[in-house]
Order: sequence, then C-alpha cells, then structure tokens
Amino acid sequence: PQKLWAQATDCRTGKPVFYEKSQLGPAHFLEAVRASASLPLMGRMVRVGRDVCLDGGVSQGVPLPADLPFACGKTVLVLTREKGFRKGGQPYLVRRLYRRRYSGHPELLEALLAGPEVYNRRMDEIDALEAAGQLFAIRPDGPVTVARTERSVEKLDALYRRGRAAAEAALPALKAFLGLE
Repeated sequence: PQKLWAQATDCRTGKPVFYEKSQLGPAHFLEAVRASASLPLMGRMVRVGRDVCLDGGVSQGVPLPADLPFACGKTVLVLTREKGFRKGGQPYLVRRLYRRRYSGHPELLEALLAGPEVYNRRMDEIDALEAAGQLFAIRPDGPVTVARTERSVEKLDALYRRGRAAAEAALPALKAFLGLE
C-alpha cells in the first residue's frame, strides 16, 4: 500500500522527472529505478515510457520537499558526504567526454556541466535549513574515500558500517526532531 517513487533526469530537457510505481506498473517502474541509477558516461540512457533518462542526480542531487510531486511531513535526509563537503570543478577530460557523448542533448549537457555548482548551492541550502531546525540530516562523520565505482566488498562493507554507526548515533536527535520522545 506504500507509494514508491523514483527520480531520474529527462535527457531531452535536463530536468528531473518523478515516477510513481502504481502509475507505471511494476515492470515499467523497474525501468524507472534503473534510469534513476544510470550514471552519465558509465551507464546508458534508459527509456521510461516516452522519456529517455539518466541518473536523477544529474538534474537534482538532493530533492527537498518543494521539489517533490507529493506532499510530505518533516524532512529527514540521508546524505552520502560529510558536513561541509563541496564538489570541486570537473576535470577537463570529463567535460570533454560529456560534450562528445551528449552533444545531441544540449539541455542534458548543460545540467551535467553545471552539476558541481548546483550541488554546492543545494548543500548550502541544506546546511541553512538544518541550522534553522527545518530538516534533519544524517551523514558520514568524516570524508568518504570510497569511489563511485568501488568494487571492493571490504571497502563497501566498511563504508556501510560507518553509515550505520552514524545513523545509530543520530537516532536520539532524530527522535527529538520527529517528536517521538
């Protein structure tokens, strides 16, 4: 009975699209989930209905309630980077590869090239909302050294354990934020 959503980036517009399981049906929803995790340069564009999509983080790394197509209550974010982390500029080679591979999708290319700047502005916004008590963020307590393409089970397991420990440490404050004490 729960609603389940997937977010992807429409390659034709460079904008986020949201798919709800009951609207697509289970088989097509799996395509939306696959699209939501299809990393640029590493994955292929995925067709979801009439849309052609890539990873949702391209257009909107961390959606906030105002960005969502549904109403929600208190905001709890589970982030993958430590507080204060900001992305640096993209290497020349990555920008060149983006231009070569996605030249036929100018809006997508624009979103890809603006990615770090958009991400950094969103993190500034999240930090301000968190400081104002308007959202709760669970995040690693230090730098994450595992790459996006990491294959080492040991490194991934260690990161999972760090994340779980961070969530457990945040639990009392999270309960207070949610009014569950």
